[in-house]
Amino acid sequence: MRTLNQLKPNTLTRLYALFLLFMVISLFLYAYSYFDTWLDSKKNAINNTTLKFSRQVEDYRYHSNQLFQLSNKITDTSMFPVLRLNPIKLRSDVFWLEGRDQTVDSIIFGKPNEQTFQLAQRFANSLEILWGVRNDYSSLYYLNGKGNDLILITTHSVLKPEIRYKESYLTLTAESKRSELLMQSTALDEKESLSPIRKMSTENIYYYTYRIMFNVPGQLTSVVAFDLPINNFLPSELSPHYLRLLPTGQQSVYDKNNIEISTDGSSLIFSQPIIGIPYSLSYEYPMKSIIKEIAYKNIWLLISLLIFISISVFGHIYIRNKYVFPYISMTRNLRIKEEMTNDIISNLPIGLLVYNFSSNHKIISNSHAEKLLPHIDLSKIRQMAVEHNGLIQTAINNEIYEIRTSNNNNIDNTSLFIFLNKDNEALINKKLQLAQQEYEKNTIARRKILSNMSLELMRPIKDINEMVYQFKELLPEDTHQQLLSLLLEKTNYISEWIENITLINKLENQEWKIHKDEFELSTLVESILITASPFMIRKGLTLYFHNNIRPGLLLINDGPALSKIILSLINYAISTTNYGKITVNLNLVKNKDKEEILIDIIDSGSGLTPQDIANIKYPFLGQAMGDKYYSNSGIIFYLCHLLCNKIQGELTIKSQESIGSHFQIALPYQHIDTEERTFNVLLEGINAKLAIKNPEIEKIICQQLDKYGATYFDKNRENLYPEYDIILKDTPNDNPESPTILLMSSIVGFEKISKDLIKCNYNFGDPLIEAITYLIEENESFSLDTTKESIWDENNNLDKYEVILNNYRKKLNGSDYKELFISTVPIDVEKLHLEATNKDFHSLAQTAHRLKGVFAMLDLEYLRESCEYLEHDIKNHNELEIKERITQLDKWIQQLLQQGNN
Repeated sequence: MRTLNQLKPNTLTRLYALFLLFMVISLFLYAYSYFDTWLDSKKNAINNTTLKFSRQVEDYRYHSNQLFQLSNKITDTSMFPVLRLNPIKLRSDVFWLEGRDQTVDSIIFGKPNEQTFQLAQRFANSLEILWGVRNDYSSLYYLNGKGNDLILITTHSVLKPEIRYKESYLTLTAESKRSELLMQSTALDEKESLSPIRKMSTENIYYYTYRIMFNVPGQLTSVVAFDLPINNFLPSELSPHYLRLLPTGQQSVYDKNNIEISTDGSSLIFSQPIIGIPYSLSYEYPMKSIIKEIAYKNIWLLISLLIFISISVFGHIYIRNKYVFPYISMTRNLRIKEEMTNDIISNLPIGLLVYNFSSNHKIISNSHAEKLLPHIDLSKIRQMAVEHNGLIQTAINNEIYEIRTSNNNNIDNTSLFIFLNKDNEALINKKLQLAQQEYEKNTIARRKILSNMSLELMRPIKDINEMVYQFKELLPEDTHQQLLSLLLEKTNYISEWIENITLINKLENQEWKIHKDEFELSTLVESILITASPFMIRKGLTLYFHNNIRPGLLLINDGPALSKIILSLINYAISTTNYGKITVNLNLVKNKDKEEILIDIIDSGSGLTPQDIANIKYPFLGQAMGDKYYSNSGIIFYLCHLLCNKIQGELTIKSQESIGSHFQIALPYQHIDTEERTFNVLLEGINAKLAIKNPEIEKIICQQLDKYGATYFDKNRENLYPEYDIILKDTPNDNPESPTILLMSSIVGFEKISKDLIKCNYNFGDPLIEAITYLIEENESFSLDTTKESIWDENNNLDKYEVILNNYRKKLNGSDYKELFISTVPIDVEKLHLEATNKDFHSLAQTAHRLKGVFAMLDLEYLRESCEYLEHDIKNHNELEIKERITQLDKWIQQLLQQGNN
């Protein structure tokens, strides 16, 4: 084990890699040798099969000649006496001769002819000698050139149980076999041929067909075809599925080594010519089958290799974890500790020395101790320290040092020396005390200066403000009023600045105390925004106030302090935004098992500089940004930060150049009441129609209407609601047809334009409620009953169905797509009826979707929704609902087209 501990970290890995390399090389050599042996076995099997093919072809070439000669001599009755036959008629042109020993049967195709029956029986007797002792499938097809009859001699067993049905696989394929043989008989230049290797569809029998033609002057060519099986002489190494007979065009001389090996894609092909005929035998072996065969034959070798490799891997891991890794970890930790120790010792402000008196050499030391070594005697100091409990004071180079010593128990005769310069320590302590005293004096002086300056300036500024107000009363001219207003803004700015300085001094001196009371948060924020709105309107900015808290939510905190924070940040956002919008979000969120109030102020201005953001902790560090209307102060962020901390909140400022700034105030929220506070639903029973294009304005209005209990609908999405009390829109309309509120942010409250039109700020709930209430009271004639009566009279006392139908007729008559509607929609409705009858749900869904697109294009909302419901029923295969909806659609289309044609 000591040897393993002394190994280098990478030695074991290198040895293991070398071992694996030797094993891979050995495995490769074995695989190469085994594959070479496997190739030789395949070559021998191919060679033996080729020889058997050539011998079989030679045998049946001889038998074909004998049978042809027999067919020419059958007319000689002296040599071949007439046999007594009893042919069985299967069909009008098919006859069966049962074999003598019931092993070979004859079938004759053609007109009944005694000479043909005699020839078929003679063929059967001859082939029974050849095939009778075997148990293989073999067949002979003889196309007689004299009478063009086809004789089938076969040992196929499937014929016998099917005699009663007069049909079999062989009898049904006779006509195709006759056509094939006739086509072969026309090829006079080819006397004999081999067909590709085939597989019988009913059995696992592979065979090929040997054909030979005999030409006799004055008659048609006679064809002899043998279906010869190959299963009986194939070796076990070869599968008949991969064997191919390919024509080569020339005969070759026998050479057992003349086996060509090639590749085709992922297959290995063995090919060898067949002796005596212009064909070659090809064996196409897929690589997948090769790998499977080799793996199966070497399965135990592979399993043993896998087990051996697994054992070696786990052994390698065990040795590394048990011996190598601890050594590496220990070495690394020792090196790190040594480097840290040296770094710490070299940066100590005192002298440190570890000295071995037995060998008289330094073990550890730093630069401070090195400077003192030439001037001291360590043995004497050590002896003196032992007498005084390890601590002495002495003068070294006219400086007083305190020296501590201690002995090391692990190393004999070794001591630790610590040198502390008492003169430098006393000097440093004295400087620190003076610096602390000076800092405290400066802080107190700054606070007193700012406090006194605030007190001295506040009175004159107030006097100036009072005089400005008096001048405004005495000088009514517009020019004087404008100058005095500007002067009043500047004096108010100075007054506010002085108040902020005073408040910062109180916050820093812990003189300011928080005054908690209950107030409604949304009302507080809304009042602040109403105060800041004139400044936004003057700069042309748009305000969006998203109040996402529930109505009547109370907050226990210092309301005036929170108001000052919010108003200061909004004024800062206004001054840094030249154009665009300012968004204020009010949310109640649950974060880490506690609820918080989040007030987000987001502007689209030029953003804040790093100096501006740094003012949150260091006031007046950078010049604050401003505009021509308002000058910011470098203490605003610092003051807001202090106030947020006092009211247990948190202020976060994020900004990006040319994009804008994001101020977020997070305040803790505590539930005041155990039950939800009641809230007056002031707009209950009022139905409003929304025609708002700006999505942010629409969101704010929907929040306000939900908050105060009104119902509403969007005219761009819902067309089936003709009854409403009021319209809310954000685009101007000089001649409104019904009571209308024009939503904008350029006014603070609401402003009456006419009897039917009022301008109103959409951000604030109270002006919006007052505008809606005032407009409805002024337009009582537009109540719900009157609206119903007017619609009734306008549409000739029609019901709601007729109102919608008349509306759609007007849209259709005034649309450019009227002709398209007339030419396509009725046809599609007829298709719906037909496809629903045939239950063709796929085509039905496509037609319904196409109709839905047409109705959506014409803004026929009710018909479009009907198509959507129809698609849902088609998806669920609800046949009754589908037919009902198609009938309703058909009724609508007929009435629309009837009016359109009129």
